[in-house]
Amino acid sequence: VGSEMCIRDRFRPADTGFLESASVRLRLTVTNTHSANLTPCAQAGSLFRRVRLFAASQLVEDVTEYATMNTITQRLLPAARRLNDSIEAHPLTATAYTEDYGIIAPNASRRLIMSINCGVLNQAKWLPLHLISGGLVLELELEDVGVAFAETGPYHITDVGLLANLHEIDSSLANSYASHVLRGNPLHIHYSSVVSSRHLLSGPSFTINLVRGFTRLRQIYACFIQTSDATNKKAKDFKSPVGQDFIVAQDGFNWQVTIGSRRFPERHCTGVAETFMRLRQASACFYGTDDISLGVSGYTSNQFILGLDLEKVGNLGGSHSGISTKDGYGVQFEVNNSGMQAGDTCMIFMVYDGLLSIKDGHCEVFE
Repeated sequence: VGSEMCIRDRFRPADTGFLESASVRLRLTVTNTHSANLTPCAQAGSLFRRVRLFAASQLVEDVTEYATMNTITQRLLPAARRLNDSIEAHPLTATAYTEDYGIIAPNASRRLIMSINCGVLNQAKWLPLHLISGGLVLELELEDVGVAFAETGPYHITDVGLLANLHEIDSSLANSYASHVLRGNPLHIHYSSVVSSRHLLSGPSFTINLVRGFTRLRQIYACFIQTSDATNKKAKDFKSPVGQDFIVAQDGFNWQVTIGSRRFPERHCTGVAETFMRLRQASACFYGTDDISLGVSGYTSNQFILGLDLEKVGNLGGSHSGISTKDGYGVQFEVNNSGMQAGDTCMIFMVYDGLLSIKDGHCEVFE
């Protein structure tokens, strides 16, 4: 297995098939060809570095730093859901908080089924594949061998396929959709996706400028990778800038995001308590009884995630209520007292609302 290898799947059902987007799962088998055990250090999505989705040969989503992003997504799930999902992939041997996965013995194989963190494949609408010229193409690029497992031993991936629900509807209803498109009218698919970036740090305090224009920027997530420590894994170890004792004198970490002339929050977010509160707001579990699978010991050691919600009505189920970064409005991320060293890494993930427009013979994408 090498980092230059790609898994490329194309599905192009005929007739009047409608794809249930959120049902799409990637299935594969991992075989340990090493002489020792393979110990997963993150869930199955950490096998991949990059995921791209095409519709009618048009690039719709291009998600880089996928292994890190997949771990963030996993940790923002409720603990019970994460434990259930692990039955389909690397099984958790204790709880969703400890992240201890079952090993793969030498010459043994494990079947893995995983969802794909692409917005188009996680939204509620069904996709009329018969109206997408050329169908959908999903391309996944494998990560380096030592990212997904604690060991660097080799492994093989076989039996790759996609599982999904495909619905056949009444022919008259299908014809009405086709007629709508053939008359020059588009079918709009709203989705949320992410743009990732990696930044080398100059020290514990730094400022990062992000130049990317979005019509609606929803959230910003960030994590710190202590690359100065070779034992750390970018799919697992997100260094926390604070300790477990929650003492104010040792909790001077603070940050703020500036977009144009506006600042979020208006005053610097200081300390672990407010940072975790902002993360809960961004992950839509601030209200009600929803939770995320982050415990005290993990969040203050190697499971730290920073999140900022930029939506006006996101918690009410609304879409496209984020902040515009077009018209030259750059995004500036200021961090102080992070505890990082020169050469360490900050990963930033910008979540935005996009629009896929299905037209006769082609597709258009708007960010």
